[in-house]
Amino acid sequence: MKIVSTGEDNKAWEQLISLYPFLVECTTTSSTQVSRPLREALLQFCDLLQPPQNRTNNVMKISNNSLI
Repeated sequence: MKIVSTGEDNKAWEQLISLYPFLVECTTTSSTQVSRPLREALLQFCDLLQPPQNRTNNVMKISNNSLI
């Protein structure tokens, strides 16, 4: 397994997320009543996609019996 820097990892996530709208356009269904609303909903979900936060930011430290 290759270890990458945070910058390279974020760049890979950004590239993957940028493909999402194109993947949505590839979705197909035989129902015209479902097709357009589904695509619109999936495209709105794209706005929520973000690269994962740095793992070290998610660590809570305990100091003097209190969480910081």
